[in-house]
Amino acid sequence: MFKTLKLAAALILGLSATSSQAATFTYDLFDHPDGGLSAFDYGLRLDYYDRVFSFENGGDATLVYNDSDGTATISGTMRESLGNGMFGQLWDIVYSFTGLTDLGDGAFRSENNSGAGSISLGMTSLVLGTKSNGSYYFELDDDGHRLGGHSGFPSDTFVGRGWVDPYSNLGGANDFLFTAQISPVPLPAGAWLLLSGLFGIGVLKRRQRS
Repeated sequence: MFKTLKLAAALILGLSATSSQAATFTYDLFDHPDGGLSAFDYGLRLDYYDRVFSFENGGDATLVYNDSDGTATISGTMRESLGNGMFGQLWDIVYSFTGLTDLGDGAFRSENNSGAGSISLGMTSLVLGTKSNGSYYFELDDDGHRLGGHSGFPSDTFVGRGWVDPYSNLGGANDFLFTAQISPVPLPAGAWLLLSGLFGIGVLKRRQRS
């Protein structure tokens, strides 16, 4: 039985390694503590629409990055932040990039204006575009961007930021600024099947011995 368990462990490690080599990274998104709007929970700020949105407070959005084809998509829901602990309705968000520059280990940068999408509630849809900050349009990196002075964030916390002005000339701040954590990678389905089979074999052997 011990040999069987050793074999199972080796096979599971092999399956997990294969899974971890996949070129897709999934992140859970959260508000950034240094958004410059002290009265608002802030992950997306749209001054040109006079609205602010939170990834938390009932919101649920992820960012999926594929480093093999250079694409990423933010999708899910965001809660409208009304300020001073008050919140509005949940909005649906979809925002995608193509032609990304891979920075390694799940980080990337958009150096073109491919970012496009919207945040919507019923028939109301707010356009999200792109705008260069002079060197890039969007970046997700674990460089601690603007996290200095804020406690509780590990050094490998990812920060996403980028302008979303659809017309590139509107006043105010119109941007994403959020923190991100890689979602736990589930055990591959094949590993669960293997474990189930081995468990059954173990039960059968114990019954035979008794």
